[in-house]
Amino acid sequence: MSRARKLIELIEAVWVQKVKVKHHPPEGLFSEGTAEDIAKWAKRMHKDLRSAMASLNFFLNRAGKKLDPKIRRKVERAKELLRKMFKKE
Repeated sequence: MSRARKLIELIEAVWVQKVKVKHHPPEGLFSEGTAEDIAKWAKRMHKDLRSAMASLNFFLNRAGKKLDPKIRRKVERAKELLRKMFKKE
């Protein structure tokens, strides 16, 4: 493996760890919270739309196909609300 590839993998690992630790959602947010709760949390934790969307996409990607369809729809709705929230600024 090239040095450049190792560096890229290290940077990606650090980013994943940062997302897990710094932007960890409250327990039960995705399973019990509403789409509005999720959107408000993402907006509060991130400076811009891109970062907030990346965080929600990270959750969806990590959960994969085993994610309950109801939760997936809720997160997708939260993403729509988030776009509107950031657009108002």
